[in-house]
Amino acid sequence: MKYFVLSIIMIFLYKNSYSQLNLEIKELIVSNITNQHSVKVIDEEIENGPYLHMICVIMNTSDSTINLHPSESNFNFNYNFKGEKYSFNIVALPFVDNEIMVLGSGKSVELSLGIHLLVGTSLLVEDKSDYTLEMLEILPTLKLVYCEKNIIFKSSEINKVTII
Repeated sequence: MKYFVLSIIMIFLYKNSYSQLNLEIKELIVSNITNQHSVKVIDEEIENGPYLHMICVIMNTSDSTINLHPSESNFNFNYNFKGEKYSFNIVALPFVDNEIMVLGSGKSVELSLGIHLLVGTSLLVEDKSDYTLEMLEILPTLKLVYCEKNIIFKSSEINKVTII
């Protein structure tokens, strides 16, 4: 029994050691909410619905050096809509090309991710031209989660949202 309790304590201590990594969405750029062509649209595949481009920062706020293993990691993108949870894996190129990334105390790394938000869900409707109401419900629930072998942490905030 005492080994069980000790194991639980060690798990909590281990997880807390990585709570000093902060994932922040520096800017979230949303395009293709409506099916109107614009010279500012990021993605030309407008029939795939809203597209999100995220500029993110992973920051080490601890006093020690932390090693990340991007090539063994993935990002999960989560949101809720009408009580249902949606989750997708996103690849952050060229971030995942790194075998190891050493983040010293106070250091950060910036990366870029993009996803067609509704592709693969029943929310993407053929011939629908306006997803404004869906986006108003989805955007406040967005979370980005970094996962690797023994490290999991999620986005804490979205600093700026730009809709084009």
